[in-house]
Amino acid sequence: AADTVTVETAGSERARVDSSGNVLVGTTTVGGSTSNGASVVAGVFRSLKGTLTSLANNTAYTMFTAPADFATWIVNVHGIVSSQIYSETAIVQVNNTSIRVDIISAGSGVAISNSGTNIQVTQTSGSTLSELSWSALRMA
Repeated sequence: AADTVTVETAGSERARVDSSGNVLVGTTTVGGSTSNGASVVAGVFRSLKGTLTSLANNTAYTMFTAPADFATWIVNVHGIVSSQIYSETAIVQVNNTSIRVDIISAGSGVAISNSGTNIQVTQTSGSTLSELSWSALRMA
């Protein structure tokens, strides 16, 4: 009896592993960073980033809203003003709508916190930061 071979048309490509083993998500070329800097969602892994500008002192700004599920995030904020570095890193644990923020690297001039599932940063330096970069990585 002869074997039957079924050929299907190619579906829409969503990710690629190139011949060097690079995992490409959201792009077809290696650009030095995952998805050339775009946000990535792959299973429970997720990376987010952004920039906040013209921050007013003692005002909380939402960086992102964590999904109301069970997850652990590592969140970092970083800014430089007149060669002064402002930064802080925290572990954010989400248990449905209950959030716990543990500072693992306390910096100066900024503070990571939450309001419900909104993960926020507050500038506490006293001077107006013209730009503050943030990134978040969902670990599980």
